[in-house]
Amino acid sequence: MKCAECGEEITNVYAARSVELEKDGDTWIEKNVFSSGCSCPNCHEDISVEDADKMGIPVEYR
Repeated sequence: MKCAECGEEITNVYAARSVELEKDGDTWIEKNVFSSGCSCPNCHEDISVEDADKMGIPVEYR
C-alpha cells in the first residue's frame, strides 16, 4: 500500500500508544488508552483508521 500523503510504498509504520497500566496482583493490565496511532515512516503523516484496516495492522498496535 502507498501512503496517501507522500505516495511512498509503506512496508513498515511508526506506532505510538499512550496507556495507563495498573498492577493487578503480579500482572500489569492496560486500564485506559489515552491516545494511539500509526504514521508513515517517510513523511510522518498519520495513517487513517481505514488505511490501517486495509493494511491489516492489528488494533492492539494502533
